[in-house]
Amino acid sequence: MRVLAAIPAVQTVFALCIQLRSAFAIPSETCDAQPSISSYFREGPDAWRLLQHVTTLYCLVYHSENAEFGTQMPCLCARVTFKEEPEKEAKVLYQFSRNKTERQTGAKPVALNKTDEAYKHDNQIIVKHVVDETLAP
Repeated sequence: MRVLAAIPAVQTVFALCIQLRSAFAIPSETCDAQPSISSYFREGPDAWRLLQHVTTLYCLVYHSENAEFGTQMPCLCARVTFKEEPEKEAKVLYQFSRNKTERQTGAKPVALNKTDEAYKHDNQIIVKHVVDETLAP
């Protein structure tokens, strides 16, 4: 499951990691940098640093445990916003279209996670998938 379009250059490395993972047909449904990829770049993954560079509208590269996610939401775009405080808080503002006549938008807080204690920084960005919630048309 991946959608890739109009991604700023800063996100290219992150998208490349996901594409490499998909190209080698790793069966896991988790999206992270994997030790072999992060060692290639000689720097451990840092999810918060990646989010701080996101200021423009982009089509989100997503990966879900739900194999049908890509067909349920074929057009998913997002923008990340930040509070003025230096705390690690962010929201993803998104919109998606299930068909040609329906468009839904919403905002969800972003959570960061460290998938392995060996990483210095959080390496996973988690946004809750919206299910059975009323969204603005």
